[in-house]
Amino acid sequence: MSSSYFVSNPNVSLQYLRQGFDSKSNQKLPYWISQTSSLSREQILKQAHIFIKYGLDANDYIIETNVTTTSYSDLMKHVLPVPAEGKSQTEEPLLVLVDTEGFDCNVVEGISPDSPFLPKFIVFEHIHCNYAPTNKHLHDMGYNTVKKSCKDCQNTIAIRPDFAEYWPTTQPI
Repeated sequence: MSSSYFVSNPNVSLQYLRQGFDSKSNQKLPYWISQTSSLSREQILKQAHIFIKYGLDANDYIIETNVTTTSYSDLMKHVLPVPAEGKSQTEEPLLVLVDTEGFDCNVVEGISPDSPFLPKFIVFEHIHCNYAPTNKHLHDMGYNTVKKSCKDCQNTIAIRPDFAEYWPTTQPI
């Protein structure tokens, strides 16, 4: 999927799971079930084993809705405060945290190197995406990256070199 995915597809389909209680079977599902969403039905269906455990079909619980997308720079223009009087531009964000369940790399690759809103730090989950092109994109923009993995996380931290002092173990991967 190209880095311009969201720009060329202004309306995409969001999949999410409805509430964690099944009124038909009186089964209570884990609380986090209704917090699961993705732009990919396949990502949602990775949780199908939870439903199977209760004798249910995950497809019966997936709700699909259309959402409007925007570019990273347009989003930053919208959410960052207006520049103070005498300042020419809004200050770039300190941290951008991406958690889009399977689309993290697309979001990161959609950040233009020319954006006036390049954050000092970017954190994203790399487990569900094609990491190599995203890592290259970050390096091409001047970021150093650190891959961190633990039992429940598979995250990459991208750090602009001018802020590497805040992360002493920064090293290109």
